[in-house]
Amino acid sequence: MSAEPGQALEVTDPARAVRLVFWAASVGAVLLAGIGVAAVAVSNVAARRAEVAVLRALGMTPRAQARSRLTELVGVLVAATVFGGLAGWAVSLLVVPDLARSTIPQGVASIPATLALTVGPWLAVLGLMVAILVLVGSVLVARVRAQALDADYREEVR
Repeated sequence: MSAEPGQALEVTDPARAVRLVFWAASVGAVLLAGIGVAAVAVSNVAARRAEVAVLRALGMTPRAQARSRLTELVGVLVAATVFGGLAGWAVSLLVVPDLARSTIPQGVASIPATLALTVGPWLAVLGLMVAILVLVGSVLVARVRAQALDADYREEVR
């Protein structure tokens, strides 16, 4: 594309397409992580069925059992999110600037290779993850509560 004499060429953002691809990959990773958390929660509900019956026999209310199991899940997820985020940021600080600079041959051009957090899309992806986890947590609470209310289940006769 050429400019008319006296007019400047419009400069486009060459990294825009790359950023969009990485945001799409981030959404895909969040969806896969949500599926993984859901699978673990379902497996956990089935594997710990006998524990629910024992806790019920010891007098723990269905609501308290569900809240306890949800607290376990939330604790693990918060720790994983915090440590994973910090590790990702640390690795990015070490790798991204040099990787970005290596894409342009020396002497041709220079690009600012600074690492910055784009808050809007980051919050949107984080919000998607929270929404998925709220859904998984709701199902977990409902299932554990239903198990605790099932007075017919006895570990010794299953």
